[in-house]
Amino acid sequence: MSTPLAELEEALGLANGLLATKYLAAASLACVAYDSMLLLEKEFHFIWRRSSLDTTGLIYLLIRYCNLAGLLYAAYGATYYNPIVDACLLSQKPIAMIGVWAAMSTFDISILVLGISNALHQPYKQNIEVMMRFRRDGAIFFIAVFVLRLINLVCSIVLQTEYLLVNLFFVWGMVSITTCRLILRVEEIRHNANRHARYRTYELGEWRSHNTASLQQELQS
Repeated sequence: MSTPLAELEEALGLANGLLATKYLAAASLACVAYDSMLLLEKEFHFIWRRSSLDTTGLIYLLIRYCNLAGLLYAAYGATYYNPIVDACLLSQKPIAMIGVWAAMSTFDISILVLGISNALHQPYKQNIEVMMRFRRDGAIFFIAVFVLRLINLVCSIVLQTEYLLVNLFFVWGMVSITTCRLILRVEEIRHNANRHARYRTYELGEWRSHNTASLQQELQS
């Protein structure tokens, strides 16, 4: 039988975990909402002004507004209602949730390895401006997402059940922010590249920079 002291410690642990989860979830929601307002103009210009909802727009919609559904489904089977704290809590660690974060971290590691391998095998003088900017932004994105998901994976294994969801909403919010910003960044680079794409040619023993705007003017003249 559990002693009153043990029951009190358990109740305090549940209350602390619940408060930490609520406050961090509120902070994450505020960050996502604020970032959505900051990117609203770019989102409208590069995503919603298209004639039809293509793959990029659909992926953006899913990441921005629907990426939490899978994790909620994974945790739903292990929840119960606690009348003392007036909230639903986890009765045990759901193995599916640990598997989700492990799969995501493995995917991020494979992407980083492939990206590094591809960069090492590129020709030395292949420094087209658009590709360089995309690689720079993409590398920062994947490293940031990998660190965030790794934090969630470690927490899901190490922390106790009442603290299992503390980092969930924070990581969800940060991944959503970084992913949506990368998509909009790629669309912005693509949009600018169509007008001012730069390329390099090897002429008379030296590398020279050109842009498509000047090339089009030469062709039209």
